[in-house]
Parts: sequence; C-alpha cells; structure tokens
Amino acid sequence: MKMVKKILLGLAAGAVVIGLTSCADVAGTGKATGTKTNKTITVDGTDAKLTTDYRRYIKQLGGSEKVAEIETTITVDTKDCILTAKNDLNQDTYANVGFVFDMNKVWDSEKNEPKADKKGEKYRDLVVFGFQPLNKKAYVEHYSNVNFKEELDTNDGSVGTNDKSIFGDGGWGTVTEGTDYTFEDGIYTLTVKVKQSTKGTYDFYLGNKKLGSYKSSGKYVGTKSDNAEGYAVGEVGAYINCPKGTKVKAKYETDSKTVTGKFEAEEIEE
Repeated sequence: MKMVKKILLGLAAGAVVIGLTSCADVAGTGKATGTKTNKTITVDGTDAKLTTDYRRYIKQLGGSEKVAEIETTITVDTKDCILTAKNDLNQDTYANVGFVFDMNKVWDSEKNEPKADKKGEKYRDLVVFGFQPLNKKAYVEHYSNVNFKEELDTNDGSVGTNDKSIFGDGGWGTVTEGTDYTFEDGIYTLTVKVKQSTKGTYDFYLGNKKLGSYKSSGKYVGTKSDNAEGYAVGEVGAYINCPKGTKVKAKYETDSKTVTGKFEAEEIEE
C-alpha cells in the first residue's frame, strides 16, 4: 500500500518525502527555530504561492543522531494555527501534527551496508506518528524506500511503501482527550514516547497509552560509544502536514535525560 491513502479527501495526508540539508535531515517548505531540545516548527498551507493540495515538512530535531529512546512533548496553540479548511470539493481537511523515529538510510543488501547518498539517490526508511487534533485521530506506520529528494508540496502522496501499520489498522485510530493528550485554554499538549523494553523492538506511546510496537530491521544497532549498546537506533524529528488553507505552529520540547543513545549533535539554527 502506498502513502496515497493518507491524502484521501477530508483527511490530512500522512505521506512523507524528505530532503537532506547540512548534516540534518530536513525537507519541504517550513520554518524551524531553536535547539534540539526546544524547537518550534511552522508550516503555512495558506501561502498564496501554494498550488498543490498539501504542504508537508519534516525537520530532524538534532543533527547526526543515533537515538534508541526519547520522550518529546509537543504543544500546539490554536491561536497560532488554522487546523481545518475546505478543499476544492467543499470537503473538510485537517492539519496533521506528528513525529518520526527510526529514520535511517535504506540498506544496500548487495554491499551489506547503507546505500550511499549519491546525488539524486537519497532514500530513507522511517516510522511516522501522525495526529489530527480536531479529529482526535492518530496513526503510527512504517514506510520504506522513501525518496528524500522529492518536493513535499504535492497533490499525490504515492511515494515510498507503507509496509507496516503499527496503530490505526492501515488508517486512523481514535485517541482520547484528557488521557492520551490534553486540550486546555486552546492549547493541545501531547507527549510522545519511544521506548525499547526489548532491545531492537520499538514501543511507541502517546502519553501513557501504548499505541503499538515495531521490530527494527536489525541493521542499525547502537554501540557503547553511542550510549545505546545493543539497541536499535535512528534519527528522530518533527513532522507536520498542512492541507491547503491550514497552518500549524508547534513546539517540540525534549528532556535530554529521557534519551537513550546519541543526541548531542550539532545545533542548526534556521
């Protein structure tokens, strides 16, 4: 199944296409400010220059990371956002705020090593968590062979392969306000947790609710110097998807003490 299912009319898309800038993974049209532990992401789908149905943006939280476990709190202040809009068919669409983890280069099975990042040949495997605040819906899915070079302003999300549904049964699952996340004084607050109670298997939580588990490929394993010996490791980042007419500003705050692995990369200010 391709990522195209996440851009069905009336839903914010879950498609992911990523680019590489400097030493940190970043793609799409958006703005990121701050540090790896306190980063603000803004994506504007109300831009008059946007001619496609969706604007997506992914920004790695740090730089060259090897993260096994992490806990990040995401806050979305509705006064800074437009979380729903009508499409050309007068149907409701919804902004999608999320998180990515276990983001790594696609493995070259012939050479038994990561594929080289040659010009025009940039691909990643990754896990995506998406959350639609107004719909009280979420999903967690793994995508493979995602093209890191393509533009994120698109009508069609059929890039990469959605090869594993972790939460949402191939679509969207329901989450509960007040227990899985909060909404108070116009502010959504959700805490995402990536754990490994068994090394090599990711457990993903929204608040204290376990949404599901994913067994890593076993190709990317932390070492003692990574502070993650025997754990599956990868990059982590913010993910936002804005249908045309919507806008999101979200803050991503991480306590470094919750991190297992390497999260001390170069800070990139934008």
